[in-house]
Amino acid sequence: MQTPAPTPKAVQTPRAAGGFVRSAEPEPHRARTRRILERHPEVRSAIGRNPRTFWITVGVVLLQLVLAFVLRSSPWWLILAAAALVGAFANHTLWVIIHECTHNLLFRSPGANTATGILATCPTWSRAP
Repeated sequence: MQTPAPTPKAVQTPRAAGGFVRSAEPEPHRARTRRILERHPEVRSAIGRNPRTFWITVGVVLLQLVLAFVLRSSPWWLILAAAALVGAFANHTLWVIIHECTHNLLFRSPGANTATGILATCPTWSRAP
């Protein structure tokens, strides 16, 4: 009979007051990265912090905001086409950047990563009139 995998320990921290739970377990990406590098050392140059991603964030946020402004009075079918053909890719890009920010992979400073993650959520703040 197999024993179930151990449940990750959760610790309450002052920031966890809003219902968030922080795990005391190590983040899983490091072990996976180590295994990948053992098998494929040539990918080492593609791993690490990349502050240039901040400018991609700015560009994609501006793209979405400008597109929303330009299409504000357009027919529904054009808005739907733009959302499917442009907006979906832009939105996915921003969620990937938010994920990278949560792992502090853009800047050394956690605050700069948090600020960039907040900027990346900017297009989700607006609502339709």
